[in-house]
Amino acid sequence: MPHRERPPLRPLGRAGRARRIRRIVLWTVAGVVLFTAGLGSWLYHRLDASLDSVDIEAELGTARPEPEPGKASTLLVVGTDSRAAPGPADAENDGRPEPDTEPRPEPEQDAFSTMVLRLPEDGTPPTAVNLPPALRVAAPPCAGGGADSGGDAEPRTAPLAALHGEGGPSCLVRAVEELSGIRMDHYIEVDFAGIGELAAALDVPASPPDGGGGGPAAELEPQQRELLRLLGEVQRQGVLSSPAKLYRVADAAAGALTTDAELASLTGLLAFVRELGTGGTERMNTLALPADPAQGAAVWQALRTG
Repeated sequence: MPHRERPPLRPLGRAGRARRIRRIVLWTVAGVVLFTAGLGSWLYHRLDASLDSVDIEAELGTARPEPEPGKASTLLVVGTDSRAAPGPADAENDGRPEPDTEPRPEPEQDAFSTMVLRLPEDGTPPTAVNLPPALRVAAPPCAGGGADSGGDAEPRTAPLAALHGEGGPSCLVRAVEELSGIRMDHYIEVDFAGIGELAAALDVPASPPDGGGGGPAAELEPQQRELLRLLGEVQRQGVLSSPAKLYRVADAAAGALTTDAELASLTGLLAFVRELGTGGTERMNTLALPADPAQGAAVWQALRTG
């Protein structure tokens, strides 16, 4: 059988080269999109897994004030400062300062601040009640008080910071709910030491704390407001569309935030941020709570009625 030679390959014309280039470009773009989507999904789940959270609903059960659907949501915002924790020398001495050193200030006055934030669902500005650092409230059973404590006949009272230290976030929520008669729908705790990292991750300048002295407690309330501002930046900047920024925010948030279980995900946190942005924190109203809890009923009523 005679051998047939293959005809020589003809060089690609302009149309053929254009089709080949288009295919290369399309495959390259598809690869980049798939890689970016996969990386974004991984970072999304990393942020979900990195946030510290506490399941307040499960820990407190049903013996709580009734929720107010369709009216407003209420958030307990707590400011702490991990830099005020006992150092190694103090830890070896059961948390007490060494005899030769200056005594540490009381933690409830120097490294703890509490704010109750009310977010109306009609988009009107939120209202905040700042709880004095030295405020003493009735200790619930989770902190060794109440009917289950088996202690003295006189009800035990304690500063809010002590309740947080003894019983954790859920115990603090319990005490604030009993004090106010208002259900705390959400909980966010911000570590003062991590606010700067969160601001840097979002490429925005951190607002300096208010001056004028007063110790760390005077700085923590502005840091709570700063947290609300930075959460607004997460939504405004569209962090989800930037994997690199999402990675930085995830790391910073993991070191600065503790939330309730519902907010301990990117989806939950962004939903809250959208709700927060509706009223605008820059227009937030502030109510002062008297140091005497017996005189605070009017303040809580004003918060409840808006």
